[in-house]
Amino acid sequence: MRIPKKIMFGYSNEFYLSLGYVPIDDTKFTFELNDFKNAGLDFTKKVKNISEDEKKIIIEALWKIIYSDENADVYETNLMRRLSGLLYLDNKVVGDIKEKVKQNL
Repeated sequence: MRIPKKIMFGYSNEFYLSLGYVPIDDTKFTFELNDFKNAGLDFTKKVKNISEDEKKIIIEALWKIIYSDENADVYETNLMRRLSGLLYLDNKVVGDIKEKVKQNL
């Protein structure tokens, strides 16, 4: 099934290859809209299957980004709470990571 509108993203080739897509040309990946809808599900499945240590690294990196301005607002903390739940990480573990990042400011 061919959809006339195409989406082009500037992510790395490795990212798209990890999701099982094949490039149309050597420089950019182009996908039909239906493919992109399913890519989110594939990506979510892969993230759920990574180790807990890798999930902690992701959460720590996100907290570092949030605290890069030495302040976390309500929306950022809410997002982190929701993401940690989606990653099936314990609230205490995420809180410990948050405190570690705050200490290292």
